[in-house]
Amino acid sequence: MKKLMVLGVILASLLLSGCMSQASARVVEDIYSAALTGDEEYIEYVFAENYPDIEQNMNDLIDTLVSHTQESQGLANMGLRELRHGQLNEEKIAELNQKYDENWILVVGRVGDNQVALWTMQTDGYYYVADFQVLSSTDYNQEFLGS
Repeated sequence: MKKLMVLGVILASLLLSGCMSQASARVVEDIYSAALTGDEEYIEYVFAENYPDIEQNMNDLIDTLVSHTQESQGLANMGLRELRHGQLNEEKIAELNQKYDENWILVVGRVGDNQVALWTMQTDGYYYVADFQVLSSTDYNQEFLGS
C-alpha cells in the first residue's frame, strides 16, 4: 500500500511539474489574448518591469501582437512553447545567463511562414517580459538552436 502511495505522489509530481514548466508559455498566450481583447492593463503589467515607456508604445505593441495572431490564423496555430535549456545553443545559454543573472525562460511561437516571436521571460513570483523580438526562422535556428 505504501508503495502505491509513493508511486502516486511521484506520478502527481511529474505531471504537475510538466504543467508548471509551461507556465511561461501560458503567460505569453495570455499577452496575445489581452492584445486581441484590448486589455492594456494586463499588457502593461507584464511589460512594465523592463519597458518603462510601455504606455507610449502600447498601440504599436497591440497592433504587432494582433498581427501575429492574424498571420498565424489564430492563437492556437502559433505553437507557443517554452524552450528547454537542452534545446539551446550553449553559447546562447551562457549569454542569457550573464544578461539575466540566470533568471530567464525562452518562449517561442510561429508568427508567419518564415518568422518566429521569441519571448524572454523572467520570474519573481510572477512572470514578466524581459525581451521580445521577431526573427526569421533561419536566424532563430542558427542563433538559438545552433542548427
